[in-house]
Amino acid sequence: MKMFVIIYSDAADEDVIAALKEAGVHGYTKTVEVRGEGTDTEPKLGTHCWPGKNNMLMMAVYERTREIGIRQSVGATPNDIRLQFLAEALMLSLVGGLIGIAAGVGGAILFGATSDMRTVIVPGSIVLAFASAARSSSVAKVIL
Repeated sequence: MKMFVIIYSDAADEDVIAALKEAGVHGYTKTVEVRGEGTDTEPKLGTHCWPGKNNMLMMAVYERTREIGIRQSVGATPNDIRLQFLAEALMLSLVGGLIGIAAGVGGAILFGATSDMRTVIVPGSIVLAFASAARSSSVAKVIL
């Protein structure tokens, strides 16, 4: 389950609610008169919150299909949705890789401290392993 937040101009309230109902969304929490600040007429700080009076909807989404429908109903293009999935996959891969590196280095240090063998951690091998895994992962995604 994911929490989904939409911030939009109060002037578009009826259209947004109608689009959500058309997408099959019936439960949400609405906060009115959310205020945004900016120096010009475009969203600031990546929040997409316009200066002036805004409304905010929060909802729990159980399926990716419904999430995609909601995003499309409020104006997301197919490219926006692809970029979202790409960003999520990239973040998961990077975090997983960093956890793997930490576990490997920690294991090597622990092994060296508890055994008679001397362990050496070579930073170049970590970079090579990380790059190799990233490359094979991207090739597998293209094939599949």
